[in-house]
Amino acid sequence: MRPLRLAATILVAAVLPTAADDGPVGAWKSTASDITMTFSSDGTYVVAPTGQQQTTGKWTQVDDLITFLDEPGSPDACVGVEGTWSMTHESGMLAFIEVDDNCAPREQYLTLPWSPAGG
Repeated sequence: MRPLRLAATILVAAVLPTAADDGPVGAWKSTASDITMTFSSDGTYVVAPTGQQQTTGKWTQVDDLITFLDEPGSPDACVGVEGTWSMTHESGMLAFIEVDDNCAPREQYLTLPWSPAGG
């Protein structure tokens, strides 16, 4: 009976979600620019270019699609303009591909490559 129990344990472990399935939650640093982007588990995000005003907003994720909606307060915010992007999270890197977004400032930072901040 032990081999069967071990096989069941391995099977369960193989189908359990991993940390990558939690989406982009955490802090990310662009590898091409001096910008940090932080995703919180409460569905909010902050984009912080060094020396510039931050852009804040809300994000939602369904499968590999993530939708952004900026909040008022930043000169680069596209208030009321929802943007949908395809997201990949592989080998510790985060990448976005535009699906539907009419916000040029958001496109400028989301198309950058991202790695974990502090990593």
